[in-house]
Amino acid sequence: MDSAERSTAAAATVLNPHEIFVPLFARAAAYACVFELKARLVAGVVPSLQRASVPDELSRLVPKILDALGQFASARERLVIDSCARIRNKLIHLELSRATGRLVPLAEHIRQTVPVIQVNLESGEIKKVRDTSTTDAGVFGWLLEGGQSGAFNAAVAIFSEGIAALDGLIDRWHAKRQGDSGADKSHEVSRDEPP
Repeated sequence: MDSAERSTAAAATVLNPHEIFVPLFARAAAYACVFELKARLVAGVVPSLQRASVPDELSRLVPKILDALGQFASARERLVIDSCARIRNKLIHLELSRATGRLVPLAEHIRQTVPVIQVNLESGEIKKVRDTSTTDAGVFGWLLEGGQSGAFNAAVAIFSEGIAALDGLIDRWHAKRQGDSGADKSHEVSRDEPP
């Protein structure tokens, strides 16, 4: 291998976006899936939601959870839980521009500096990916934008907050049920409630 081939190989290794940005996306997608799992577990514990816990789409299930248990959540928790369902759908279906758009109001730390640039080699047109849609810039452009801007890391943070909010919601619901029963049943484990 001559020096030009080594230089090309080194540049390809350093600039391979799949090695850099796919793991960031994968981490965000994993947290999105855990959020969905937690939402379905919450619904599975609440008698009025059990029948909806599996067949309903997440976008229909989350409003039902918030209707049934919203009294146990703060305004921020309700906002985050509702937003997580919407962001999850856009992220998993690779509508990355829309996922990022839904993250921006919740995650102030998404960077708007050093934009990812897309160049049309035929027309010479240059545009910032963040000013386009996923359809216009493609999944590749938005994969780069999501990683560079911090949107994927912001998604992890928001999904983590949503997961914690769901945990808090069900904990407060359980505490209320135990308080209403007049007896301390904290040491008992029911078949329909997680330990």
